[in-house]
Amino acid sequence: MMRTLLSTCITLVLVASGSSQTPPPVATENEQKGREMFRAGKVAESLAQLQLAVKSNPQLPPAKVMLADLFLKAGNGPQARIHLEQAAAEDPENPDVLAFNGQIALAEGRVTDAILNCQAALQAAQSPRWDAAQRKKFARVAHLGLASGFQTRKDYKNARTHVQAVLIDEPKNGTIRMQAAAIRFYLDQHEEAYKEFLESFADDPTLDPPELSLAALWDGKGKPDEAEKWFKKAAELRPNSDKMARGYARWLMDRGRIDEAKPYLDSAAKLDPNSRETTALLGLGARYRKDFVAAEKIFEEMSRNAPADAFAAWNLAISLAESDDAKKRQRAIEIAEVAFRQNSRSAEGVAVLGWCYFKAGRIEEADKALRAAVGAGPVARDTAYYLSKVLVDKGNTTDAKRALKDAIVATGPFVYKADAEKLLADLEKKP
Repeated sequence: MMRTLLSTCITLVLVASGSSQTPPPVATENEQKGREMFRAGKVAESLAQLQLAVKSNPQLPPAKVMLADLFLKAGNGPQARIHLEQAAAEDPENPDVLAFNGQIALAEGRVTDAILNCQAALQAAQSPRWDAAQRKKFARVAHLGLASGFQTRKDYKNARTHVQAVLIDEPKNGTIRMQAAAIRFYLDQHEEAYKEFLESFADDPTLDPPELSLAALWDGKGKPDEAEKWFKKAAELRPNSDKMARGYARWLMDRGRIDEAKPYLDSAAKLDPNSRETTALLGLGARYRKDFVAAEKIFEEMSRNAPADAFAAWNLAISLAESDDAKKRQRAIEIAEVAFRQNSRSAEGVAVLGWCYFKAGRIEEADKALRAAVGAGPVARDTAYYLSKVLVDKGNTTDAKRALKDAIVATGPFVYKADAEKLLADLEKKP
């Protein structure tokens, strides 16, 4: 699938880990053991190993910051904050502590807190207690964290200032230059943005093609005609790019243009047949065509190869739920329930579970799950369709029509777009 390009927030996790210019360092033996202990649920033993790692390598963040990072990546925000607070109590002026606190604040939408923490980290990095290498590392993370915060705030001038501060030391870092190019786009410097995208791609050909990047940005700005112009340019200039093929195919499918997407799906399958991105897109293509047997086969294999892959589990559950076979519908519920327990905070996961309940005739459970999904944040278009079906079943056509209208005029992926349009037309005919 096409990677969502440079969302408004450039995550601190990405910028702190480096890119083509600065590959992440190889984990030491103690670090590796610490991670293994954490995965085994042995938190105290994990912390002990991380403390040994820090003792042998002072360039590492404090052990409790590293442990907080493991909790955050595991989806356990409360425990991440607890260990971060402990690290802050032990060393409140440590730039790693301040920057990581900024990361959590940004992830939770507390933009001002994120900016203040990164500014404090930048200032603390100048302390004589740090050597030159540490000061440089701290400044890099702080500058990119500030770029994230200011970009989220749509203060693009300040965001660019901090990205440029990193590019001075890393002029060939394609990932960071790509971020700088996106900020130029937001500043309405479109020609300059394209030039920087070209430069970033030249420095790192593993990135998205420049034209694809601009297509995504125009699409995010609500300009589909401009987006398609750049998709077409990408197809013309990069006919052998699997990323171009996947990106254009997904964009066309999301707009219901299934037949137009097929040549690009076929191209992606030839250019990069074994990647997860291509396999996932082929599965989505089958769902868009309502070929649920083919979709089931694809997502079954994906789930078998990666049992923890929530995307594969959700799509397998939906494909099975659409079957006329009651046993398959029951299996869909079982898969969706397991995936929900593993991703209990995911609005998409609970929406899929609700849809599986609905297709099995368990209306009250479907209603409860889908209302929870709607209350969890921005409502996906397919989720709105699922809810509308439940509302119709319960006789609430007024709210069902409202949900359908909102979904149809929204933007983004919508596998059930044709179904939603037909259902709304049928409801409008009724008195």
